[in-house]
Amino acid sequence: MSAWFTVTITPQVGSLAAVISALATANIAVEGVMGAPEADGSLHLGVPEAQLEGALRIVQALGLHPISEAADPTGEAAAPHDAGIIGAILRGPRS
Repeated sequence: MSAWFTVTITPQVGSLAAVISALATANIAVEGVMGAPEADGSLHLGVPEAQLEGALRIVQALGLHPISEAADPTGEAAAPHDAGIIGAILRGPRS
C-alpha cells in the first residue's frame, strides 16, 4: 500500500527530477506522482508505506518541507484553496 506526502518544489526545470533522483538513490520506490510542479510547485508522491519515513528524511535533506497524509489527512495544509479543477469542484461554487 502506498503512503502519500505533499511537498512544494521550485517550479523550474529539473526540480522534479532532483526529488525523484534523491529517492531512487536511497532505494525508495516512487509508486505514484501527482501535481503540477511546473505551475505551482505542488507535488504529491506515493511511496511504499514502509519507506515513508525514509522518503520524508530524504526530501527534508533537500531542504524541502514535506507533509504526510498522517500529519494532514485532509490535504488542506499543503494545497492552496483553489488547487486545480478537482479542488474547485470539491470546494463548490464561490460567491
